[in-house]
Amino acid sequence: MEASKNYMKEGGFDNRISFNDGSVHTIKLLKDKEDTIPDGKGGSIKGMKYLVEENGEQKTIFTGSIGLIGKLAICSVNDVVTVQMKKANNKSFYIVTKAGGEEVGESLQVADDEETPTQPSW
Repeated sequence: MEASKNYMKEGGFDNRISFNDGSVHTIKLLKDKEDTIPDGKGGSIKGMKYLVEENGEQKTIFTGSIGLIGKLAICSVNDVVTVQMKKANNKSFYIVTKAGGEEVGESLQVADDEETPTQPSW
């Protein structure tokens, strides 16, 4: 199994965080940048990539979730937050809490599959 561990480490696959497990992840926000990843259908998904620190290790997060991006946009570099993905009624959303217990962006409950309007209605 050592070869498998080395493969994961060398490919950078062991330093990514996925919120699909439903676990609470406590992370320190270090950097963010706009990025894209392949969608598996010949196209790409546009989103944000975050460099974070979890348990003393640097890891990355990629998300296209407007809800999560909106909540992390309220935070600052070096903020320590907990992030957990929740699912309800076949939709997922994120709970982001700062180290002091304050929930970030409570009014920003946007489902992951919700799209932003192209033309705002005034």
